[in-house]
Amino acid sequence: MSGVRVPLPALTTDSYADIALAEWRRSVMSQEGAIMLLSQAIDGFIIDCKVRNLSPATIDRAYQPGLRQFCEFLEDPPVGDVRIQDLRNFVIHLQESNRFQHGNHPWMEEIEDSPLSPWTVHRNVRTIKTFFNWCFEEGLVPSNPAQRLEFPQLPDQGRADFFTEEQIEVLLKESRKVSFRNHAIVFLLLDSGIRRDELVCLTLDDVNVVSGQVTIKRGKGGKFRQVRVGNACRKVLWRYAMEFRKPLHNDVQAFFLTRSGCPLSYEAVGSLLKRLGDRVGFPVYAHKFRHTFATMFARKTPNALLLADALGHTTLKMAMWYVHLVGSDSTDRVSPMDDLLGR
Repeated sequence: MSGVRVPLPALTTDSYADIALAEWRRSVMSQEGAIMLLSQAIDGFIIDCKVRNLSPATIDRAYQPGLRQFCEFLEDPPVGDVRIQDLRNFVIHLQESNRFQHGNHPWMEEIEDSPLSPWTVHRNVRTIKTFFNWCFEEGLVPSNPAQRLEFPQLPDQGRADFFTEEQIEVLLKESRKVSFRNHAIVFLLLDSGIRRDELVCLTLDDVNVVSGQVTIKRGKGGKFRQVRVGNACRKVLWRYAMEFRKPLHNDVQAFFLTRSGCPLSYEAVGSLLKRLGDRVGFPVYAHKFRHTFATMFARKTPNALLLADALGHTTLKMAMWYVHLVGSDSTDRVSPMDDLLGR
């Protein structure tokens, strides 16, 4: 009599999460009476984030550094011993801390009299609340100490920080003097509104210099979207790809490369924009290009739905804010850079 083969149930993402977390639990609770430390709970949270396929930007540039700094501040107590007053003390610590040069890196020198921005503090509070929500759901803490933790109030966003037309002309001129690659990066950021991490993830296949379509395979929150740039930007991107992009070898598919032909990193883009700011005499950072794109877009096309789609937003809140900020009677969609350059 032949045996009947019973198919095993397919493993879902939740199944893999359970397996990974079970292995993590065994590693930290193998000894009888073991107490889970805050650092060990953070390890488990990061494992869960990776299994759930959260974006590397969220894990590596938001959750990891924020939670490690929090753990260091509290000197790694048992996770079940953390109280809301500990959380409030950490928030105060952040509000009184200075920024580090080129980012919040503990090994770099602090910038005196330059406190962390309210948005950075706000993001850290959101990270802590997310972490302790997870701890409570996993049964690692008897109660959620972050449940009553309030978000610090943010300044009134009455005006976006964007480049003027005169500043844009200076940026285009000075970036071209440095390198055509930097010129292409400035052009693309201005004409597409994409984020810095989206820019460094672009490959040759993602940038269609003929149609002007730029594909963001994994934007914020893992979302896919496509944006279209204008004629002037297409010409710049085509020239960069044809004349100036020199990969180290044929396997390098990243669109923007270093001088040595390797993929350009997130940190490298931040550094080159900072150096450009030093050169032109006013602050230059990636998100300011995004504000500038959204402002120019809203002036010409006061359609919050189209703007939200171009920016990759899931809600209309920010798009409506840009539309109300600038106001316009125009209903035609144009390329911001084509309009600026009269093409």
